Formats: sequence, C-alpha cells, structure tokens
Amino acid sequence: MWIFLSIFLITILYFGIALIKPIFQKKLPFNICSICIAVSFTWLILLVGFILGWNIDPVLIAVLMGQSITGIMYAMENYFKSHKLSDFWIVRIYIIVAGTLVIYNLLTGPIEFLLLSLSAVFVAGVFVFLKVITSNQKQKNDNEKSKLKNRLDNCC
Repeated sequence: MWIFLSIFLITILYFGIALIKPIFQKKLPFNICSICIAVSFTWLILLVGFILGWNIDPVLIAVLMGQSITGIMYAMENYFKSHKLSDFWIVRIYIIVAGTLVIYNLLTGPIEFLLLSLSAVFVAGVFVFLKVITSNQKQKNDNEKSKLKNRLDNCC
C-alpha cells in the first residue's frame, strides 16, 4: 500500500511543483528540481510516519533516500563543472558512501550509531573539502592530470 501511495504522492507533487516553479524560481539564487523536491518530501513524510510507529517498510524509505543521495551527487557534479573544479571523484564517492552510512544507521540502528556515523561523515567531509580546495589550487599551477585521476573524475 505504501509503495502506491508514494508513487501517487511523487507524481502529484512533481506536477504541482513544476507548475508553480516559475513563480518561485525567479526569487531563488539556485535552481530547484521538481522531482528532487517531490521525492524528498515523500521520504520525509514516510520517515516521520516510520518514527511515529506506522507500519512502513524501511526499504521503501531507503530507496527514496538513495534517490535523493544520487540527486545531490549530480547537483554537486554540475556545480563542479560550472566552476571548473577538479577532483569530483573524491566528492562523488564521499556523497555515496556517507549517504549510505547515514541512511542505514538512521533506519536500522540505535541513535548512538546514527550520531557516530554523522560525526564520522562530518570529519571526513572536512578532509574531502580540504583535499578538493588544495587540489584545485595546486592544479592552477600544474594543469597535467594523470590518466587514473581523469577516469575517476569522468566515471559516468
């Protein structure tokens, strides 16, 4: 039952957001994605219901959250490309691994595991940020890329 309600809600939200998007888009400094908002809103509703004890399969919530993680990854990739930044490969793997860890612990583990994974994700995120910043500064001085690094940056 929840799967059908989720599909219905995503569809309705997608078309509704797409219709009103032109009104809000002009006022926002970033682009909004109708399907991303529809999916995120759906899993947020399901997550609240799950926490409140509704009989919702956590696999459905995890699938929808995974779609959001992938959307975040592609949004970050577009940001990197538009700003001519390199080393997206490290950000790509970070987003997927960190997102998976947090979602898994959110849906299956006690709160201590979730807090521990959020702390680890934060610390790792600082290192990823520093790596990308220093790498892009260094690349301005040395514009030669290795074949492996090029394959990792352009894996898709």
